[in-house]
Amino acid sequence: MNELTRRQHEILVQVIESHIESAEPVGSRHLAESLQMPYSPATVRHEMGGLEELGYLLHMHTSSGRIPTDKGYRYYVDHGLAEEVFSAHPFTVCMNRVKGDEEENLESYAERISFILAMLSQEVGLIILGSHGDETEKEKESFKILLKGTTSLFDKPEFKDTHKMRLLFEVLEEKHRLAKWISEKTQGDGVSVSIGRENKLESLWDCSVVSAKYTTGNREGAIALVGPKRMRYARALPLVSKASDMIHQVIDWWERNQSL
Repeated sequence: MNELTRRQHEILVQVIESHIESAEPVGSRHLAESLQMPYSPATVRHEMGGLEELGYLLHMHTSSGRIPTDKGYRYYVDHGLAEEVFSAHPFTVCMNRVKGDEEENLESYAERISFILAMLSQEVGLIILGSHGDETEKEKESFKILLKGTTSLFDKPEFKDTHKMRLLFEVLEEKHRLAKWISEKTQGDGVSVSIGRENKLESLWDCSVVSAKYTTGNREGAIALVGPKRMRYARALPLVSKASDMIHQVIDWWERNQSL
C-alpha cells in the first residue's frame, strides 16, 4: 500500500529526477523555484523532511540538499516512473545487418546488441549468451558473457572514489559469478530491477542492475544494464526490454539459418 500523499509523491519523484540529472543533492528552494512546483520552499522543505523520516531521502550534511535512498529509488521505479518512448531503429538496423552477413557467428551478433545497449544508455551493457539446453549437464552451465561500455563508468561522479571503482571492476571481471547471479535474479517475464543493497553482490551495493531474461529454442540467457543507482531508469527499462526482444530474434534467426 502506498504510504505517501499525492504531494509527497510529486516531491519525491521530482527530487529523484533532479538528482538523476545533476548528480547533486537536491534542495527545497531549487525544487520549488527552478522546477516551478506549485508549493512554497517551506512546504517543500517540510515534505522532504517527512520523506527523510520515512526513509525515502537522505540528508547530506555537507549541503542543504537530499539524495534518494535505495527505498526512494525503489518507490520511483515501482510508482513514479514514466518510461521514455524512443525508436527501435538502432536495433532494427542491427538485425538487418545480421541478416545481411550470414558468415558471422552468434557471439558477434550479440556483441553488436550489447554495444548498442551500452551506447544508448551510457551504462555497462551485458548479454549472457547461454548454451543449448540439450547438452550435457556440465555443458548446460557454460555461457558467454559479452560486456560493453565499461569506460562510461569513469564519467560517473559516483565512481570517482577509487575504492568503489575497484570493487565494481572486480565484480565485472568475475564474469562467471556475475552471470550466475544475474541469471538467478532474472526470473519470469518482463524487466527486473535491483537497487543498491537489493543486489546480492556487495560490490554492486552502489549500483542498480536492470535485466531481462530471454528464451528461444533450447537456448536461454539474460540481458542487463549495470550502472550507478542514479541510473536513468526511464530509459534503461525500455532499452533492456527492446534489446531482449532483439537478442531473441537474432538467436531465433541464427539457429534457423544454421539448420538449413
